Amino acid sequence: NVAYTWSKARTDANGYNYTPMDSYNVRGDWGPSSYNRNHILVLSYVYPLPFWRTGREWYKVALGGWQVSGVTTLQTGLPFNVTIPTDTAGTGVGNQRPNLLGDWQGPTRTQYLTPAAFATPAAGTFGNLGAFAIYYPFFNNWDVSLQKTFRVTERVNTAFRAELFNVPNHLSYTGISNSFTGSTYGQITLGAREPAQARELP
Repeated sequence: NVAYTWSKARTDANGYNYTPMDSYNVRGDWGPSSYNRNHILVLSYVYPLPFWRTGREWYKVALGGWQVSGVTTLQTGLPFNVTIPTDTAGTGVGNQRPNLLGDWQGPTRTQYLTPAAFATPAAGTFGNLGAFAIYYPFFNNWDVSLQKTFRVTERVNTAFRAELFNVPNHLSYTGISNSFTGSTYGQITLGAREPAQARELP
């Protein structure tokens, strides 16, 4: 089975209590919603291995009749806000955004944002960076299971099943330090997905 979603959700308020950066320019907060996923591809499959499915030889009994199944999810990251810690506009309201000066894409996978691409706006002004204008890294996940049914008697079978989550054992990052003045600004330091896990079900 293959399922593909191509979507775009846009809004100027991501919640009932959302506070715009500039209440005189609500349009300035128009952009991707915080839950927007532009592309989602999900593959699910069941594949009986096509060899040694019959026969009484020991190697056919042991190695034949296995079935591989799994679910693969590939999707673009969620958007997030880059904010500044100070009230440069003098409104008494936080959640203000910086000025974007250039390409924000960082030089490495873990230094996801380029700090020099952002600057604090001049006093009494708002930044030009749009709301939720930057996206988390691409996310992908591969879960696979291997199973086989063994005949014990004519009326009794037993099944073996092993499941492995996140088979490639890679990290899909879901968190970025966006503390504008912090030493880890723009680095991926939290929210990493757990490495591969395996379990056996009798």
